[in-house]
Amino acid sequence: MTRAADRLIICGYRGVQDPGDIWHRMIADALAGDEIHCSPAEFKGADGQWSGLKWRLPLSQKVFPLSDEAAVDDVDLHLPVALSRPLPPPVSLPRPLSPSGVGSIVLDDTDEILTASALFTEEKKADLSLQRGRLVHRMLQTLPAIPASERLQAAQRYADRAARFWPRPERESLVDTVMSVLDAPGLAPLFSSASQPEVSVMGTLMLKGEPRAVSGRIDRMAVLDDRVLLVDYKTNRNPPHHVRDVPLSHRAQLAIYREILKPLYPTKPIECLLIYTETGTVLDLPEDVMRASLADLETS
Repeated sequence: MTRAADRLIICGYRGVQDPGDIWHRMIADALAGDEIHCSPAEFKGADGQWSGLKWRLPLSQKVFPLSDEAAVDDVDLHLPVALSRPLPPPVSLPRPLSPSGVGSIVLDDTDEILTASALFTEEKKADLSLQRGRLVHRMLQTLPAIPASERLQAAQRYADRAARFWPRPERESLVDTVMSVLDAPGLAPLFSSASQPEVSVMGTLMLKGEPRAVSGRIDRMAVLDDRVLLVDYKTNRNPPHHVRDVPLSHRAQLAIYREILKPLYPTKPIECLLIYTETGTVLDLPEDVMRASLADLETS
């Protein structure tokens, strides 16, 4: 069966035996019941001649009167003056900026490439550290949706399945790192029902006097009664232990997110945190650090 605009062709197929009441026969019986539009017909093709049914709509009987002279209305043919004015120059779109890739515009020598952790041998293998970072990230994303009393068992089941080839001490270390973050008293609001993982954001940021279009994803965000929390997870073999040691590219990413979210929450302070998945280190980035990060972007 086709869906052509001008004609619909219906044909069927059968073997040696007649299968009986098939859809092709049901369509033919329905068409044959309309004596006004349907009539028997003979068809020819490359394979020979066969009988069938032809169904057509009746031709329109409406007759349109002809006129010897076209009627011309007495109208004002003068065009509006605005049509002769030149168009204004097009508005240039902001250049895109990906906060997770701010290193492409910020040369930050202190930011190490993610070549993290020695899990099984004395050699430091990046792929193992990155795998650990992905697992921690995944667990911090999904475990908060599970009741607190069941999170430890769920984390252990996930580690046993996702890291089944790791030595048991390494799987236990992975679970301990995740639970140390989830159970931290100061982070309880971050993993409450008021939070959400993987929050996509878009906005415009003025950078070096030029508007930049921002599109990114916040690892976790919580909108509380008195404040807004933004969190970004980072995978580094040797995470910083003090805010002053945090690379600019890490600080700038959260500073950009914070800046484009300010108009949405004008009455609430927006607090930013970094969680380093290698050790579960949590660093709170204060207001002055966020302002300095944006200032550093302007001067870089």
